[in-house]
Amino acid sequence: MAFGKVQKSTNSGESTKYIGLGSFKVAGVNMNKTQLESFYGTTLEKDPAYLTEREVDDKKVSTARITFYIEAPLVDEDGKIIKENVGLTESLKTNISFFLENRYNYNKDKTKVQIIDKYARTAWATVEQVKNKQVPVYSNGSANIATDYRPALVGEESLMQFLVAYLNIAPVMRFNDTTQQWTMTENPENSECQLDNIKDLFKGNFKELEEVCKLLPENRMKILFYIKDTDKGQFSQAYERVVLKNSARTMNAIEKDVKSRQEAGGLQNCTFDFNLIHKFEDTIKETPADELPFEVNDAAMPWDTPAA
Repeated sequence: MAFGKVQKSTNSGESTKYIGLGSFKVAGVNMNKTQLESFYGTTLEKDPAYLTEREVDDKKVSTARITFYIEAPLVDEDGKIIKENVGLTESLKTNISFFLENRYNYNKDKTKVQIIDKYARTAWATVEQVKNKQVPVYSNGSANIATDYRPALVGEESLMQFLVAYLNIAPVMRFNDTTQQWTMTENPENSECQLDNIKDLFKGNFKELEEVCKLLPENRMKILFYIKDTDKGQFSQAYERVVLKNSARTMNAIEKDVKSRQEAGGLQNCTFDFNLIHKFEDTIKETPADELPFEVNDAAMPWDTPAA
């Protein structure tokens, strides 16, 4: 595997349902029964199943559920109160899952495929562009992606962006105010984020990810939880599509993604609250701007990928 300069983060499945943005650290990934019993302090009947198959276009496709078990503590390793988690009365242990499929991520008519490079940047390219290793060009310019990209698997982008946020890996490009252009950093190797053997995940080999979880166990990231209504009741669920570095000062990137999906008809029967994390049963109150641990009107995060 290849990960650039991982950095210590900086501040800026439970019966009770939680909603809002919290600051979480990672305890482990795809834990077995014994590990889960220790993590949650409970007894389980059997080991969790992380591998399965589903039919796509009349073909069976291997899938892997990558579940990170996470905790929102009340204080950090120095004993300081974590502002994002002040709405909690006790440390919250829960999880966030990513669903990967052993197939490439095409658009609906299969004219384009998602591509990903070693810096976890993604774009959409035509099949012909991929064959010729061409960088796709959009109406606003060329995609920010290296020429040694490869087709991305279904679900891979969200998983890799989670690792970027968790390991606090710096962007490989910076905006030059003088030239008004994006340029590569002096040490792009510090921004690498890729797994050497991602297809091993479909064989139940999670060693690479287990090693990742040991790199910086006290690192935290900001994760939004929302409420999902189903036939079996309401559930608190992590929003895995956009996870923020712990140093992020706004939630704009998450809000933008949520609203975009809602406008497209998605996320039905889901309740969102873009305040700090708290019990869903609590009365939802707007947090005064001067009490938020980050600014509320900053520009959106710079890593958004142009849509296909």
